[in-house]
Amino acid sequence: MIKIICHERIEKLIALLVVGFCWAHKVGEWKAALKPIKLYRYPDKTRRPQYSFFRYGLDTVRDILLHIQDAWEEFLQIISQFFIPIWEKKLCAY
Repeated sequence: MIKIICHERIEKLIALLVVGFCWAHKVGEWKAALKPIKLYRYPDKTRRPQYSFFRYGLDTVRDILLHIQDAWEEFLQIISQFFIPIWEKKLCAY
């Protein structure tokens, strides 16, 4: 049996995970708008994206953070994804 001792610490950990997930997803949407995700073709002629927005964004964030000296401008762009309201992104046709 697992005992949860400090609820505040658990809440902070979950909040941090939520922020990380949302950041990776937003970066994935942003990068997919710049360079679309390739479609994988099944033998029965159906298609699906190779990556989810989350995976695409997580790979991007990881690569930039590992090579931050070489990718400082890209780092500033992914940080700015936190501060761009969704209505200014112009992803919708209306």
